[in-house]
Amino acid sequence: MFWGDVDEEKAAGSLRAAIYMLRKATAALDGADNNVFNVNRDVIRACGGPDLWVDAREFEELSRACMNGQSIDVKEIMDAISLYKGDFLAEFSGDWCIAERKRLSDINTSILRYLVERLMASDLHQAAITYAQRWSGADPLDESAYRSLMSIYCALGQPARAIEEFSRCAQLLKHELDIDPNTETIELYRELGLPEYERTSAAKGVAARKRPDLQRQSRNRFSKNPLRNANFLCVYAEDKVRKGEVSDAVNAFNRAITIYDVLEDQEDRAHARLGLVAALLFDPVEPKPDIAIRHLKMPLEYYRGVNPSISLCKALLLATDAHNLTGQTQQAKAFAGEGLEIAALLNDRHYKAQFHLSLGCIAAIELCINDAIGHIETGMRDSSSLEQPEDLLRALLWRGITAVLAGELAAAECFLREVLDLMRFITPSVRISQTEQLTRSYLMLTLYFQGRYEEVEQAFALLQVEKYEPTRYLTYMISLLLPTKDVIAALKDTESWIRSALHDVPPHFAIGIVRHAVDEMLGAGLVGEAASWAAVGIRIARARGWRGYQAVFYGYRAVALAKRGLTHRASICRQRASIALDAGDRWTPALLVWADGLIYGLTGDKRRAAERLSKSVRLFNEIGSAHHASFVEMDLGAHAALLFLAPDSTSSL
Repeated sequence: MFWGDVDEEKAAGSLRAAIYMLRKATAALDGADNNVFNVNRDVIRACGGPDLWVDAREFEELSRACMNGQSIDVKEIMDAISLYKGDFLAEFSGDWCIAERKRLSDINTSILRYLVERLMASDLHQAAITYAQRWSGADPLDESAYRSLMSIYCALGQPARAIEEFSRCAQLLKHELDIDPNTETIELYRELGLPEYERTSAAKGVAARKRPDLQRQSRNRFSKNPLRNANFLCVYAEDKVRKGEVSDAVNAFNRAITIYDVLEDQEDRAHARLGLVAALLFDPVEPKPDIAIRHLKMPLEYYRGVNPSISLCKALLLATDAHNLTGQTQQAKAFAGEGLEIAALLNDRHYKAQFHLSLGCIAAIELCINDAIGHIETGMRDSSSLEQPEDLLRALLWRGITAVLAGELAAAECFLREVLDLMRFITPSVRISQTEQLTRSYLMLTLYFQGRYEEVEQAFALLQVEKYEPTRYLTYMISLLLPTKDVIAALKDTESWIRSALHDVPPHFAIGIVRHAVDEMLGAGLVGEAASWAAVGIRIARARGWRGYQAVFYGYRAVALAKRGLTHRASICRQRASIALDAGDRWTPALLVWADGLIYGLTGDKRRAAERLSKSVRLFNEIGSAHHASFVEMDLGAHAALLFLAPDSTSSL
């Protein structure tokens, strides 16, 4: 089993070295006796004990307890399932491990079936879908899994998804066993009131297996049934995506696509490319939207050329996400709009909700506040249409972010805390951890604006953004929020990062960090730098057509220029900001009134200056930002000195 490529003497030496290293590694556990391993001439055995924990044994014991009715807590069943990470010793082929692998796999399938039945009985349909999909992935020929999915989708009012599951079941059975679904499955299909089944792709697959070119391929590298191989590669890859093992998933999808290309099977090729795109986009470490966009061209062309289907909705949703990640919000909006029309035509509530959420995220990125709130709340209105818990987290998170952008800090805090509360009930994953870090970062920003600096320090202690956030956008945003920070040093570091990363990170990340940097520059009295970086923000927003952000940065620039005594230029920026202002934005009006107060002070009208500055303080307080109100209060307290220009030598960057 081990060191099979060397002679027996060298293998024995390697074994002795391995035992020594194992004993050394476990010395802290088993004490002076060092008896975790019992070694004799023929056998090496790991001895049981209170400190010895084996995942397979724990999985089996938990599963047995659940199946015997000893556990009535669904969370315990989920804990048992989470221990099963895949086939037992998958890289080995000995008879003993094959038998054990099959036994543990059967236990996994049984406990998945049991959990799905429990969740369905409790009307927890969204959670049931997740585990039913894992069940069908673990045993693709078990019709019970497909029947469960069909029943769940019909209960959620998504008959098109039920039809899709039935079709997938029929196709796999035809390709693998050359049989039709059994009577129970067909009767359920009819009982659910689904339309007559007319899919012909399974028959096409049977005919394809007889083609001469497949015979040649089978003599090459493929098995006797390459179409079956490709289908199971896709099932394997989809399961890897669910587990967060994206690299393995991408490799499996690419292998499947190679087979489908040889077979010239357009439908399966399109399906596999969609799976590949999903893996590329949802890589928790480094999404690859540019590559995903290239792979989307073929499935979009194929699905648009046939009758509207759930698969077209899926392709359009992936296209929306890919273009959104690259900052191409206009294209993303077009795909989402098309998808919303198709979902409405199919009366699919799930995809209608998903496209509304996507349009809401896009509107928030563009700072179209009212549009963002409208779409997100429409997507959230029927929470049963959000199949995965992660979908609800996404909706609440973006509702919270939109509230921050709108200037509704109290509401933002409520949404963000609700996200963190819900996370306690969701199985941990890298993607969930990323969502948690983003949520905590925006909560920290909200607390900072509210002037709750001690709570900001407490929130910072729970962050691990560098582990989960490759762009470092959040890292630098947070560095500007710490009350104990060296403002000048933090701004220098942030400025260096912005200059180096401006063209490498998504535009909405870039414009976000520029906004926070300008904020802190104004607070630190670095008005020259604030004016310059506000101009950078204007250029980014103008290039993307984001009018709301143009208004924000013109507002910041008006304040910075007024603080430098450049009243004419400040007035021009103030006018441009008012033209581009989004109706749902409460920040920019407060900035513009602040700029008005400064301009009046410079022209000698102290009374109006005081009135405007007082109004700006009130507007910032209504937003909930004691932090910004304190900036204006400093100007208000010194409004008698506003006739004099602040020396630009205060700038240190």
